[in-house]
Amino acid sequence: MRGLEELQSVEVPENVKLRVEGRVVTVEGEKGTLTRNFSHAPVSVQLEGRTVKVQTSWPRKREEALVGVIRSHIQNMILGVTKGFTYRLFIHYKHFPITVQVQGDRVRISNFLGERYSRYAKIVEGVTVEVKGDQLAVRGIDKEAVAQTAANIQRATKIRDLSLHGRAGSPGFLDGIYVFEKSVGEGKGMLPADKRRFARQYYFEMKICRECGARNALTATNCRRCRSKNLRKRKAMRGA
Repeated sequence: MRGLEELQSVEVPENVKLRVEGRVVTVEGEKGTLTRNFSHAPVSVQLEGRTVKVQTSWPRKREEALVGVIRSHIQNMILGVTKGFTYRLFIHYKHFPITVQVQGDRVRISNFLGERYSRYAKIVEGVTVEVKGDQLAVRGIDKEAVAQTAANIQRATKIRDLSLHGRAGSPGFLDGIYVFEKSVGEGKGMLPADKRRFARQYYFEMKICRECGARNALTATNCRRCRSKNLRKRKAMRGA
């Protein structure tokens, strides 16, 4: 049964200017300005005093979820223009030293696993990347842009074929760049005590089939690739 309405609100701090034009929200603060268009969502956004209200009438589950999502987006915009966001990554290697440099709107990753060519990761507009020793700091006022840039850097050092040289499904090497902190403001910036253990933990949290390396399941029984391969084998055996 549908409810009459779904209403959530966000308080606007005194040092933040917020404008609502239809469903376009603009937030201004000491760190910059962010604008976001929510016209795709069947909700109403209204500014009453220092409170932003996100509301929808007779909502289904999707509309109820959209109210919470838009409310979170507006809250993140306020945090971004007042404090900013910082994602931190660390560089981990066993034998071949990895060199990371910022070149314009890209991050260049050299000597990854001894490769002769360099790998590149795109920096989203409005985001800055700082390399200091074996640590990278990704900063910006737009949380999604900061997160996407950090994901681009981490994904640039993924091994597609997952050439595992370990035993019992464990990887033989874990060279790469990993996100270890997501914070509002500057954060602590404390590196993990055991970077290899942190990388192993991240590896096993990913949905990777340990039989074929596909990124969709942990076991072969749930892996679409392994299941289809086994199905083809069974059909071939029946035909024979």
